[in-house]
Amino acid sequence: MVNYMKSVNFNYDKSGFCILEFTVTSYGFINSPSVVWSTGAGFEDTAFSILSSMKYKSLAFFQGLNSTKVRLPIFFKSFNNLS
Repeated sequence: MVNYMKSVNFNYDKSGFCILEFTVTSYGFINSPSVVWSTGAGFEDTAFSILSSMKYKSLAFFQGLNSTKVRLPIFFKSFNNLS
């Protein structure tokens, strides 16, 4: 079973997306993050940085997601096109 988290929207210098997949332990730790689909390597690197910052700030949030697999969609919107 795969659980989808609510997507994260991020202002960036160009538009794109990245979907990360990982497992979460019963203690809320993230294991084996990988890219399921993305619009390029630049988005993947930034998505991994976002996930890394989230796992240290939101450990309690991840504790409720104990599952075999979790997917986190991250959408990047160009700050030049924000309305």
